[in-house]
Parts: sequence; structure tokens; C-alpha cells
Amino acid sequence: MLVTLNEVTVSYTDKKILDNVSFSINDNDKIGIVGINGTGKSTLLKTILGEVDIQSGEIFRKSGIKIAYLPQQPKFDENASIIDTALKESKVDNEYEIKAMLSKLGIDNLDSKISTLSGGEKRRLALAITLVKQCDLLILDELIGTIDSNSDSILLKDLLKAEFFPKMFKDIAYAEQTKDLLFNLCSNPRFRNIKINYHISKTDPIFEKQFSATTFILNENLAYIAFRGTDYSIVGWKEDFNMAFTIPVPSQLEGVGYINKISKLIPHDFYVGGHSKGGNIAVYASMHCDFEASPRIKKIFSHDGPGFREEVIKSDAFIKIQDKISKTLPYSSLIGMLLENHEDYHVIKSNKIGGIGQHDPFSWEIKDSDFVYLEKISHGSKYTCDTLHQWLKDIDDKKRKLFIDGLFDIFTCTKSESFIEIFHDWKKNLPLIWDSAKHVDKEIKTMIFELFKELSTFNFKTFTYNDK
Repeated sequence: MLVTLNEVTVSYTDKKILDNVSFSINDNDKIGIVGINGTGKSTLLKTILGEVDIQSGEIFRKSGIKIAYLPQQPKFDENASIIDTALKESKVDNEYEIKAMLSKLGIDNLDSKISTLSGGEKRRLALAITLVKQCDLLILDELIGTIDSNSDSILLKDLLKAEFFPKMFKDIAYAEQTKDLLFNLCSNPRFRNIKINYHISKTDPIFEKQFSATTFILNENLAYIAFRGTDYSIVGWKEDFNMAFTIPVPSQLEGVGYINKISKLIPHDFYVGGHSKGGNIAVYASMHCDFEASPRIKKIFSHDGPGFREEVIKSDAFIKIQDKISKTLPYSSLIGMLLENHEDYHVIKSNKIGGIGQHDPFSWEIKDSDFVYLEKISHGSKYTCDTLHQWLKDIDDKKRKLFIDGLFDIFTCTKSESFIEIFHDWKKNLPLIWDSAKHVDKEIKTMIFELFKELSTFNFKTFTYNDK
């Protein structure tokens, strides 16, 4: 055995990061550690290295063991050359070995200074150094982030290349409208040269997480960190519903980690924003990001993004950033009015009739360079959201979870990963859904019935965009 942990516990202040962890690493083992941000992955790795003090338990390391370690944030002398740094840090006898590894990872111009490298390139340099070291155990912290860092930016206008289209517009909401928007942006000198960096997209059914983010470099001083809303995936919608009974959800934690990473990779101040769930993530991530990043956030945009549980709204973290939040809601908003909303919001006119239809941002009317604003949300929107709020207040978190899990169990019976798949093969899937619904727990059925009974008492014809 190379390393063995026996009932190891690590704590910071009064919070346990590792609790009675036991496992062994043997020769030729390949082990992946998976978990959301903040669950102790890096702490575990540093514990193996001996860089973290343990409160209880034992660690056994093979005598004379050599461990090579790739940290999340490698530190280099910015004034040193790439090749000198690589040779010094790797300690290899044959410089061709390190040069070959650097070439494989896309690091060229070896005589250039470290300061010329982007954040992603520095990570790849550190990876090359780590991989050529002679060792018994190789530990790589956030390897995926190193390889898929997208450190090389692409201009917005370059997205017009035809080979990008199949991947860009496959199974996305508002595909044709998005194409039109892209064409118009690329034809405008103000927008066509905006740089797109650090795209990330993760979907994890185990952790019930769907997360995506991109950074736009607007100019030499300002960037826009954009969080995507929910896609068509069932797991994405499940995560949205989970907000009703738990805080934080995995995508909110991912958002915090993303801002922290971007703040270390670029020197810019930034806007943070998103539509739907993306707007919620933007607010949450801005609340909890590192203190070094927080002052650089100039504005937070939540476009019809759901609110938060009451305890979040009342927290110091929310109050601290509240004045930076700009929230927009369509006239008959449903999504953006969910949960508690204590931010001031602007109401936008939509050219669609109906609550959920107005969630489509392409329906929001624009005049000159701004939205067309209305004085207040519709009576129908307020009634529906008040009804949902009251319904949620009447049931505890345990029942909320029971309800949501039961509801989504109905859809998962189809074995589909997205609602698009369900609708494409509706002749097969609808009978499965109907049969699954018949076997839903009686308590869940009662909860669904009571909710829809409350909502059905209202005349939904009031959901019109031109109602005054």
C-alpha cells in the first residue's frame, strides 16, 4: 500500500471537513474523487500530502514514497521564462522530455515570460511539470478544469463559422431566435469583437445538477459573467424545484466557484447575470464569492430569475449585495416571482399572452436601446405567486421534498434524459407517465390536488400582456 487513512477527521474552526474517513491507495490504483464545491476534495488531497493537520485518526505512508502534486492554483515567478521554470520545477535531467510534454499540452514560445500566459495556460504548464516528475503517487487537483479550461478566447463573430452551428443550436430553447440574435450582434461593430472565454457546462444526475457559465470580455476593464438558466433536461428542472426545500443547490455552489476562478484568471471588474435559474445563481454566487472578488462585481442582473427562501433574503450576505441587483420581470411573470423577492424589480412588456409564455426573453419588448417598462406586474401573476407562496408555507421541507421527488419520479419512468425526448416519443412515453402517476403516493396526490384546486379558482384570462 502507498497510503492508508484510518478514521481521519479534519476540522476548520468548529466545522468538520473530513469525518472519520478511511481508505487505502495501492500500486496501479486510479482513483477519481467526485463532489460539489466545498465538500472537502482539496482538503482530502492535502491531507494525503501531509499539508493539513488531522484532529483524529491515523495516516500511513509507504517509506520513501515520492508524491507529485498538481494544485488548483499553481504559483510561479512571473518574470521567469517558461522553459527555465519548467526545468527548475520538474528537475528532469533531459530537457527534451519536458519540452515534449509542454508541446503536447499546447505550450509554445518557451522563452516567453510566465506573465504572458493566461490562467489556463499556467495550469497546463503546472500539469506538464507534474507529469514528467518521477513519483510513486500522482495527485491531480481539478484535472478536468486544467484540460478543459477554454483559456483561449474566441471572438463573438467567429461563432458564425458553420462548423459550430450543429453543436451550438442542438436542443436549445429559442434556437431560431438565438441564431437571429447572433447574426445581428456579429454585424454590429460594438459587439462583434467581444471575447468569449472559460465556458463550462456540467450535468450530473446523481447530484441533481445542471450548470453552465461563460465569461464575455467586453473591453479591457470590464467582463460579463453569464450563468445559463435551465435547459430541457429533467435533472435541470429537478434542481430548480429542489430550491423549494434546500439551500444551496449544487449549481449555486458551482456559481460561487466559477466567480472565484474567473476573478483569479482575469484582472477585470465584472457584471454578473443570467436568465431564469441563471439569474438566481448570479445573485447567490455574488453573495458568497471570495472577498477579493466581491468588490469587483459592479452589477448583478437577474432576468426573471426565481427568488430565495426567507432566511436567505434576511441574511447579511444578501443585504450586502442587494443594492447591486437589477431584477427584471415580464408583466405576467411566474418563474421570477417564485419564492421570496425583496429586491426592487422592473416590469417589462411582453408580446406573448400567458404567464409561462412570457418567460421567453425574446418576447420582451424593446424600444431604442432599452426595454419597454410597465408600472406593475399583472394581477394574475401576483395571485398565482401568492397562492404558491402560501401553499409552500403550509408544508414543511420534508413534505416539499416528498412532493417534488414523487412528481419527478413520474417523468423518470420513461428513462428519458430530457423533456424533448419525452415529447419526441410521446406515443410511447405518455402511457408510461400515466401508469406511473396512478401509483404515486396518496399524500402526494392530495398535495397536487389541493394546489391545483387553489389555482383553478382564478380566471387565468387575466394573464394578458396588455392588461392595465
